[in-house]
Amino acid sequence: MSNAVAILQNSLEGPQARTKASGPAADEFLVRTQLQAQELWIGCAAFEAADLVNELDGDDISGALEAADRVVRITRCLREQVRLLSALPPPRLRWLRRRFGAGDPGSTGTDRATLAANAAWAALERLLARRRSSVFAIYYLPDRNPGICRLLERFVDWDAALQSWLAECSMLAGDVGAGGARVPGRIFPELWKVRAEIHRVWPAHGA
Repeated sequence: MSNAVAILQNSLEGPQARTKASGPAADEFLVRTQLQAQELWIGCAAFEAADLVNELDGDDISGALEAADRVVRITRCLREQVRLLSALPPPRLRWLRRRFGAGDPGSTGTDRATLAANAAWAALERLLARRRSSVFAIYYLPDRNPGICRLLERFVDWDAALQSWLAECSMLAGDVGAGGARVPGRIFPELWKVRAEIHRVWPAHGA
């Protein structure tokens, strides 16, 4: 019987049995579960991002909104799951991650998440080009394209969720002496640049 199965069975047998699952075995189970869940959720987010690209290329704004919303929710799950590891003593967590060959928290998923985000942004730019519009135009006159405006806000949420997850990974990596996970800049820098420009322009036009 594997340690994971034994721990699960013990947890279902009552308080006295649960004490058997404490200590190193429980710590190992937690880290292993988090690592496996992270890989699954990152893969799921990449799948949803691919669906988002297809919806955008098909000019289906409603479908794109649904896919983007799922990506955001999944990315927020990543942050909450990695926070579970902060409950472990740093020396113990460092030893367990080295044992599993995990490296820095979040390091294995950063590139995959960024690639998925870049692909979705490129699809969004293609959609705007087909409609002879731009991020600035959508934000400046949001009532003309409310669906696309909501979609841009989903991209903002996606960027924020990724940054929050990677920041959590960076802090945890520092705790275990891994030097900190690589935290890139904004995932969608053009989007944030336009939002800042809109806030600067609106007061000048009495908005």
